[in-house]
Amino acid sequence: MTPQRPFAYVLPALAVVLLLSACSPPAPETAPSAAAGVTEGAEEFDPATCLIGEWTITEEQMQVFYDKVSEGVDGITFDVQGDTGLTFRESDYSYLPDFTLGMTVAGTPASGTIAGSINGDYTVDGGLITTSHDSTAVTMTVEVAGTTMDGAELFGQMLAASPVNSAPYECQSGPTLVIQMDTGYGRAPIELIRRA
Repeated sequence: MTPQRPFAYVLPALAVVLLLSACSPPAPETAPSAAAGVTEGAEEFDPATCLIGEWTITEEQMQVFYDKVSEGVDGITFDVQGDTGLTFRESDYSYLPDFTLGMTVAGTPASGTIAGSINGDYTVDGGLITTSHDSTAVTMTVEVAGTTMDGAELFGQMLAASPVNSAPYECQSGPTLVIQMDTGYGRAPIELIRRA
């Protein structure tokens, strides 16, 4: 085994799991029910506008996401440190990752730190949000078996390969936004908290 082999295996795997938190697969053929996008109960929200604002995906909710990923991959566990921001304006958004993801792949410890922004446009249809990305300005530092390397280029290439993504969402009181993010092994309901 050459010294580079762990990188050849771990770097793409790490890029994939970091990328998952920014993406969801193509939309289902049918839109969500009319109840999607609003809460049940007295307080209701307009699904066309309730997304607008600055949101935080807490470290705890990021862990929920990656725990769901690990359910579909034998022998890999994840440890998230840090939060992620997500801002929706009238028709565009900014995804603002700022976290470190620790993992072990094939017995090799690794971690990836990602920060910066992914920006693009979005549309909503009832309780379904569809995003496309226009620009990516992220730094991604990967450490594998004690050696550090730059993974930003690979991350950008993978993101460019799947520019349009969709997910059901629901606005709740709190205020809370729940997006059904796809992990590649099923959807995980991730709660976002509106910033003060």
